[in-house]
Amino acid sequence: MFWKLFLKRKNVDYISESDYIIEMKRWQNEIKEDILRRLQSINIVINENEFYNTMDENMKNIVSKTFYILYKNKLILNKMYPVYYCSDLKTIIPRQDIEFCENTKEHNDKKYLIKLYLLNKEDINIEPDEATGEATGEAIGIQLENIYIIPKTRNIVKHLENDQKLKLNEDNVIYLELDNKNDIHNLTAILFYSINKDKFENKYAYIPSYKKIFPMIYSKKSYISPSEDSASQNGQEKGGEQLEKKVGEKDGKNVEKKVEKNVEKKVEKKERNKNIFVPVFSLERGDTKHVENFQYVEKNEMSGCAYYKGHKCKLVLSEHWYINYKKLSKIFCENNFNKNFVVLPRKYRTYFFENIINNDWILNRQIPYGHKIPIYKYECNEDSDKKNVITNKLGGNGDDDDVCDPNFEYYVYGNDVKEAYNNMIQSPIFKNKIIKIEKLKKTDVLDSWLSSALYFIHCLDQSKIDIYKLLMEKKYLVDLICTGKDILHSWIVKSFVLFYYLVKNNNIKDILSNKFKNSFKENDYNLAKIIKFHGLLKDNVGKKISKTDKNVKYYDKYLKKLNVDTIRLSFCFMQKEDTEDVIFSENYIKKSEKFLRKLWNIANFIKINCSYNLYNKIKIKFKLNTNEQIYNFLEKLNFPKIGHIGIYTSYCDTIYMSINKLKAYDTFQAINIIHNFIMIFFSKFYINYYLFNSTNEYMKQIGNFLLIYIFKGLLKILYPFIPHITEILYLQIYRKENIEFSKKQINENVFHPLSSNYNFFENENFLLKKSVVNSTDFDVFTKLFNYFCNLKKISKKMSKKNISEKNNFHIYIKNNNLLENSYFYKEVLFFHKLFDMNIFLYSSKKRVLPKNNNQDGKEKQTLLYTSKDFDILLVPEL
Repeated sequence: MFWKLFLKRKNVDYISESDYIIEMKRWQNEIKEDILRRLQSINIVINENEFYNTMDENMKNIVSKTFYILYKNKLILNKMYPVYYCSDLKTIIPRQDIEFCENTKEHNDKKYLIKLYLLNKEDINIEPDEATGEATGEAIGIQLENIYIIPKTRNIVKHLENDQKLKLNEDNVIYLELDNKNDIHNLTAILFYSINKDKFENKYAYIPSYKKIFPMIYSKKSYISPSEDSASQNGQEKGGEQLEKKVGEKDGKNVEKKVEKNVEKKVEKKERNKNIFVPVFSLERGDTKHVENFQYVEKNEMSGCAYYKGHKCKLVLSEHWYINYKKLSKIFCENNFNKNFVVLPRKYRTYFFENIINNDWILNRQIPYGHKIPIYKYECNEDSDKKNVITNKLGGNGDDDDVCDPNFEYYVYGNDVKEAYNNMIQSPIFKNKIIKIEKLKKTDVLDSWLSSALYFIHCLDQSKIDIYKLLMEKKYLVDLICTGKDILHSWIVKSFVLFYYLVKNNNIKDILSNKFKNSFKENDYNLAKIIKFHGLLKDNVGKKISKTDKNVKYYDKYLKKLNVDTIRLSFCFMQKEDTEDVIFSENYIKKSEKFLRKLWNIANFIKINCSYNLYNKIKIKFKLNTNEQIYNFLEKLNFPKIGHIGIYTSYCDTIYMSINKLKAYDTFQAINIIHNFIMIFFSKFYINYYLFNSTNEYMKQIGNFLLIYIFKGLLKILYPFIPHITEILYLQIYRKENIEFSKKQINENVFHPLSSNYNFFENENFLLKKSVVNSTDFDVFTKLFNYFCNLKKISKKMSKKNISEKNNFHIYIKNNNLLENSYFYKEVLFFHKLFDMNIFLYSSKKRVLPKNNNQDGKEKQTLLYTSKDFDILLVPEL
């Protein structure tokens, strides 16, 4: 991806490694500056020096020292390992990022099968030190302090000149699928999965015309083959079933044939899945000797092809440094203290313990930019006296040798070439040897997940936070980690495992730049208190939206024309429960825009129609400083209104429930609770309720206070979701609270914007005592009020005769408990004055007609509205 980007930016066809690194650093700085600029545009100021990067110097120091701690404790080893290699990107691809496709994506679907004979180790006289066995087998090598020694016999492909004594059995034959005939020259091993593992384990595959033998290496099925229950396979099977049904409808005779063929294919597929053979190649080009025994096949019937983001990958047997993650994770899982953290959703907790993936953690990445593996390879001369050197290596009298043994590969630890050179000089292995510094060669770049796992420590260390003190007080390093479920294994679990190892062995002090004198007395510390996983954002074809894919550019148009708050809010509405993935849709943007317009309209209404002077007078006169005080005040009014009491209790319930949802990190539920209250109750109902009661000066004062007070709380609860817009509205409206205050009161009540004094309702209690108006009563009342309010507006707009003239409106309540609530009963009866309509209230059980009832009058009654709560009938006056 980045190669193509930089080539395009420089308008060239080739770019050197040094230029690549320069362009990468420039690109990262541009990203950083753009982020800072966007944050500043929404009034969020960040110190650029505190904008930490995984490539900071301190981060490099932490990564290198952690590597050395694992290396010296023999948790980082070296071995030949079959890994997926992408030639387009020139790097190793982790197995979890590989996608298998049943059909190849190239236009040319030609395949070649090569016939191989299985041989036992004894048949070809293979020495026991040559690497075969499982793909996850132990490394071969000796580690002495900073030097790692590996025999060169790991070149496991052997050329067999004299094969006349071999007895080739046609019953012990396998077929290997290749894309191209020339691939045979790079073949280095065969990776296999079989339900009968013993049949192929410790065996070798032989090609007579090529005179070469290849080891059979066992692998887990999931490493080399797509899962049987994958979505793509399910889709194909379902499609097959549908095809059978359609054929059956037209021609009954064809059904049996189709079904039989389908069954045969499934049986063949099942048989193939019992034994899977995959070629493993070498990155170095082999000889080009002609090879026979090829068979041509039209279709890819052996195994799926491996892809990474559209780029084809192949298995290669390559030399790699790896962390013995199985041993590391075992240390983590066996400690009971490590279970003292919360995972949301809970179902993902098992992946930290029972279902933990403990495959080796491969560290090599063949890319130019990143943390270099602090290991240098020392290349010896091939024409040296092997006999004398071997004697020296085995402890003989060879101290006078002036060269190292070319039969071994030497790896030396060092952050730079000078440190590696000094480590060689100080090692007894190279005593009295001639060491040439120019023969020390760099290895690959470290897997970026290693630095990501240590990023938490880096940020806290750079912030001058005493990590020891923090852990001893809180028992964990950070409060919350929120991330996508797709990197559960690669980042989160590995971070927990690695952090615990460093804590358990008191290595934190060894990797930090700030030298703390403290040490741990206990081991019951975790990386985080809570881990929250969310679903993935996908495009309209169900593909994950990623910065490394082209689909991310499709959404640039939204980023350019929308403000940041709209985008943030859209993502909040877009979420689903239980980490379910979401498909990006413009409907979420429309919903966000509609909601934000409603907020602006409410704010404008308050600025035009409400009095800040009156608000302050009511607040001071009646000492309305707490939620309980405000509720008691509303309940004890001379003319208590269900509208006032109901909207306030509903507001308190909204804030209370939202805070609890946010504490549980359920932002999806929290934002929807707030949204529903504003759109249904506060905007649609209460603003109209305030206007219809504005003729009563006393009720107007109460409504004025509640409008300003409640909207202030709503802006505060919305601040985490839409900080820019809420801050602007908060400044426009509530800075005016202090205008009419005396100087003394102003000093006591200094105004602070949300961004500089956001305490999230600290010490405020929203759990009120039992209200005289419950939520059901208030809900029914708002529906009745909204109905007649809309009816009034419509009747005013109608040019013809008013519908309310010479007509009665009969409300039949279906819940008798509502009629027993005096607040509800009295205020609904007051509707006839409020809306200037003849409105009557009845119980549905006593549904009667007016006194002058007759059959004609009954027929003229019209049912205007019906619901589970009430019916409204239009009854003409007689």
